[in-house]
Amino acid sequence: MSKLNEGYRNQTTTAESGYEQDSTRTSAEVQQMLEMFQQQLMLCQKLVYTNEEVLKMLGVCANTLKKYRDNGYISYSRVDDKYFYSPTDIANFLKNNHYSAFHYEN
Repeated sequence: MSKLNEGYRNQTTTAESGYEQDSTRTSAEVQQMLEMFQQQLMLCQKLVYTNEEVLKMLGVCANTLKKYRDNGYISYSRVDDKYFYSPTDIANFLKNNHYSAFHYEN
């Protein structure tokens, strides 16, 4: 057998044994991997959003967002003339202005 074919066979065997190892993972290992991926995803989330980003997110004009701030509907942070909103600020605003679905009985 040539060295090229022998190398290919070794790679195939290694790949197959790697697959067997992956398929025999315990549920605890899978759970740990899932938690790791969730933590990495959370790190990708933005810590703050600018005024312009929140305008686009909520689909409102600048005057409406100013009214929300001035009337205390949405929390924010301010540095000089820049406004910033945390994901929690936005989530609380949406939660506080949420209306549950209702239905009519016929």
